[in-house]
Amino acid sequence: MALPGVVGTAIGLCDGVACIRVFLADSSAAARGRIPAQLDGYSVKVEVTGPIGPRRPPPPPRP
Repeated sequence: MALPGVVGTAIGLCDGVACIRVFLADSSAAARGRIPAQLDGYSVKVEVTGPIGPRRPPPPPRP
């Protein structure tokens, strides 16, 4: 979803049923208000995760 405040999406299970999960950078009402309750017949679950970024690579193995 290319919406401000959305940092990720996933397909998951909500109460044992397939759903769409939307991850937000913050819990602002503006960000939550842009997310539909259903999309293409699937329920949408919103979760505030904070910013998501790349992880630092592990150090190289020691000789």
